[in-house]
Amino acid sequence: MSYKKIDKKAVKAWIIARTIFLVIFAAIYFIGIYGFLMPIINNTMERLIIHILTVIINGYLLLYAFLFPLIEYKEWKYSITEDKIELVHGIFVRKKIIIPISRLQFLDVNQGPIHRRYGLSTIRLNTAGGLHEIPALTNDEAEEISKNLASVVEAGESIEWCREK
Repeated sequence: MSYKKIDKKAVKAWIIARTIFLVIFAAIYFIGIYGFLMPIINNTMERLIIHILTVIINGYLLLYAFLFPLIEYKEWKYSITEDKIELVHGIFVRKKIIIPISRLQFLDVNQGPIHRRYGLSTIRLNTAGGLHEIPALTNDEAEEISKNLASVVEAGESIEWCREK
């Protein structure tokens, strides 16, 4: 089976989004811990534990913001065939999701402000079993896929456009 990759610009978009999250989280965390909690703690051992947890949490968040997007990009792939959509992704646990096209209820294309800046879109595939996404596709690719999948969902047509050209 031939898989397609998401767009390389996904790495930059994910890093920016996660950095914004990291800054907001860090501000709230440091104000809460060092502004309110630490002044009322007198026990040296409790202070040490809080400092160690702070280092661990911030270390993980830095990895999440700057290293994980690179790994996620390498692991994310998808395939659309005549009868199914396959999504493969995951860093620690690799997930392979197979969605029969007959199970699609509706789909939509989303584009947040960061994705818009990089010309990327995310297709959300809604089934009775849940919501699945194909992230970080170029706008043209997302539009083509959504248009063709929508026609299949609505009319029950076969998928001629997904075959290798």
